[in-house]
Amino acid sequence: MAQVYKVIVIVRKLAILVLFFFTGYSYAASDNICSGESVNMSVSTPSERFLAPPESDVVSDKITNLMWARCELGFRWSNSLQCEEDGNTTSKFNWEDALTAVETANTATFLGYSDWRLPNIKELGSIVEYKCAKPAINSEIFSGARSASVWTNTPTDSSTVWFVSFFYGSVGAASINESNYVRLVRDISP
Repeated sequence: MAQVYKVIVIVRKLAILVLFFFTGYSYAASDNICSGESVNMSVSTPSERFLAPPESDVVSDKITNLMWARCELGFRWSNSLQCEEDGNTTSKFNWEDALTAVETANTATFLGYSDWRLPNIKELGSIVEYKCAKPAINSEIFSGARSASVWTNTPTDSSTVWFVSFFYGSVGAASINESNYVRLVRDISP
């Protein structure tokens, strides 16, 4: 078990290096921001990087100039300041239904905006917190996020699409018929 854990730590460190190389984003270390497991490494998504008023259901990333829905579709930001399931909507979607859900959200001016989209693999990867696991996301900013796979808009071929797993922060490809969560993003002006 200890060897598996060491391999996970090494893979995470390599993933951070790859993320730094391909994105050009720089990160500063800060306090522990994990609700689940944590490894002994620097924080990749410090809370200071985000504009995230506690009562707001959206957060803005000051590095990437992206605005994120604080909760996955099918969940809502609650008075207890975390994502809670909205019993009236679906929370997991196959990929085509995910694209339709984005269109529906934009028609209804979801969270005050009508230009939401699925993130690409690079964008979704930019909010992975490699220090954390279960979920691998900054739990101060995205409180109540699922330790689960989230769709991107990046296909690998005609029948599979990239996803990011927020269990350990890994990426993978899934059939368009599989069901995964959706986290919406939109561009903001610098």
